[in-house]
Parts: sequence; C-alpha cells; structure tokens
Amino acid sequence: MEFDLTEDGKIYARGVDLKRMAKKALDLRLATDQSRSLDLIAQLMGQRNFHALRQSAQHVDQDKIIRTKHAVEAFEHVRDKAIHRGDAFPEDLPERFTPGWKKHALQLLDGALAKRTPGTLNFVALVGACDSGKTILANAHCARRGGGSRVIEAGLYPWFLSRYTPAAGDVVYMERPASTKVLPDLMSRTPLSPQQCQAWDTTPENQRTLQLASEIFRINLLGIPDDDLESYGFGEPIARKLARECSLVIAFPTVEAVQAALDLAGLALTVGGPKSISAPNNWGAAHVVNLDDMTSCTLHRTDGEFAPSAAPAQASAA
Repeated sequence: MEFDLTEDGKIYARGVDLKRMAKKALDLRLATDQSRSLDLIAQLMGQRNFHALRQSAQHVDQDKIIRTKHAVEAFEHVRDKAIHRGDAFPEDLPERFTPGWKKHALQLLDGALAKRTPGTLNFVALVGACDSGKTILANAHCARRGGGSRVIEAGLYPWFLSRYTPAAGDVVYMERPASTKVLPDLMSRTPLSPQQCQAWDTTPENQRTLQLASEIFRINLLGIPDDDLESYGFGEPIARKLARECSLVIAFPTVEAVQAALDLAGLALTVGGPKSISAPNNWGAAHVVNLDDMTSCTLHRTDGEFAPSAAPAQASAA
C-alpha cells in the first residue's frame, strides 16, 4: 500500500486491498465476522455495504494484466511494447483532426525530414502540447514509410538491452507523453532500479497492468533521449549515433524545450584542439514541426562555436 500527501494536507491511499483491511479489522475485533467486517470497510469508504461497493467498483480488464511476479519479466514485456511499426490515422479521431489537418501535418514532417543533412548531428523535433496529435502523426508517418522505421517510447526502451538497428533511410520516432506519470520516488537514470523492482514486487497481482508497469519502469527524459555523455564513455551516445545513421524525430512539449535541449546537451570536446574541431561531434540544429500552430522552423545551438553555420541561434521561418 502506498500513500500520497497533497499540498492541502490530505492523505490518499493507493493499491488498497479491501478484503485484507477487513481481515485486519476482524483481527482487531472491530466486527464479529468476516461479512460484517467487509460491510464496515465499505461504509468507511462511503458505501452502504460491501455488495454496493462491489457493484460500483470498476472492473480490471484481465487482458491488460501482466501475469508475472518477476520485475525483470514485467520490464521485458513493457520494453517489447515500447517499439512498433506505427499505425494509420484512427477513424474515430476528434473532429479537429480533419483530412486537411492530416495532410498538412504529414507535409510539415516530410519537409522537416528533407532539411536534414545526412551524417550530421541534427534532428527533427515534433512539438506540441498534450492532445496536439504528436503520437498519431508519428504513428501514421512511420506506418506510411514502412521498412525499418520504428516508433519508440523513449522512456521505456533501453537500447543497450535491445537488438533493433535502423538502416540508412529509416526514421526513428522517439515518442514520449507530453505529461508523464511517474510513480513517486522511482526516478532513475537506468531501468530496473531496486526501488522499481520493489514497487512491482509489492503490487497485488490483480493490479499488475501494462499501464502501471509503464509508470514504474519509465525513465523520465527531459532533453534529448539517450544522449548522456557520462553513461556512454565507451563510445558515442546512442542518440548521436542514430542521428548520423538515420533520421531522428524526437517529441517535445514546446519549442522552448527544444532550444533548451540543444543548448544544454553535453559537449564532446577534442582534447588539445580548438572547440571548432569538436563541432561535428555535437548537436548543431533541430528542424521543428510545431503542431500547436502548424508551422515549422529551424533552431540552432546558441553557442556559435558549435553551430554548423555562423547564423545566430534563432528560429528561422520555414
């Protein structure tokens, strides 16, 4: 059982097993038998009796239950679901996603990908608030391209444990939710931390859903995913290697977040040489598709010494 404390001092319990509470109440002699104990717990929850509570309870979809007790196996299940070939635009989209929107969005993404200079460290940034259409666009664009292109939920896919290798001409879409739910105190730079494993092991079996596993094992990535210079001292970071070999599309919530990711990305420096020599090893530009206003632009690093051109670091209208 886990507890959440809100700013106004209220405390909420998650993962509560009511039958277990009823047994504890019976052990404490708060009720004379199991049936009355269950009714007591139901009344504490605001229901008339336990039967009424059962009637109001939401059924857990058994198809979404991960039937394993082991954290490693649950994590592998999440990892496998975190990479796929994309899907066509769903037929039941909200009215704002008109045929005209779909056509324009695909054209914007095609245009941004065409701006990439092969072999250099630049990427396409797919920008938009929650429900702006980033996920459905990435899926539809990937499905249309086919081949070895894949949509990857960045916070759930550990490259160093996987065998997917895109080829030249493929597109890797690094998707992530605009607002990510991560369980408290489980923030980790690597998956399967002791805290994450314990959180899964202590979850009741009937609550071990794919959604919960995603919340437990997710790594919250704020900048450019898999671009950690500290963690990859044995070679170039995964994101930079991908950007050289294929087209990289990364989801961001705002244009400002893209600029911050470029500016704060770790710098790979050539020992003993001027900074300009290191420029090919560092991010230079991001070609932005903004779904909030359906426009595109190109952003450069604000550090001119590492930008691929002498142009000032500001958005240039496409």
